[in-house]
Amino acid sequence: MKLGCNKGSATLETAVMLLILIIMVTGFMFLINAVTVYSVAQTAAREGAREYAITDNASKAARKAKDELSIGGIEPSSAKVTTESAGRERRVKVTIDYPIYIPLIGKSDIQIQGGAVFRSIK
Repeated sequence: MKLGCNKGSATLETAVMLLILIIMVTGFMFLINAVTVYSVAQTAAREGAREYAITDNASKAARKAKDELSIGGIEPSSAKVTTESAGRERRVKVTIDYPIYIPLIGKSDIQIQGGAVFRSIK
């Protein structure tokens, strides 16, 4: 083996490391955004369940949850709000279809869900 034949290896190593770094940064950005969307979904479900427990009105609860989604910067039409009553418990679940892009794999959709349960005061 001759000495000095490694001229292109540093360039290749830098290119591979740069590609890995870009993939990691992109994935981290999508992860941070997904956690933010989860937090908004959880808050919307909690506020909806609180409204449902106080008013005992499922449509008001869904409207309150969608209002909270809007405040959080999520389009309410992209979310599904379900309400359920079991005894004194009032449950609200918010499901959001969240599109993500995974480098080298492509676009994919995941569902982010938030839910809450409150007991009715009535």
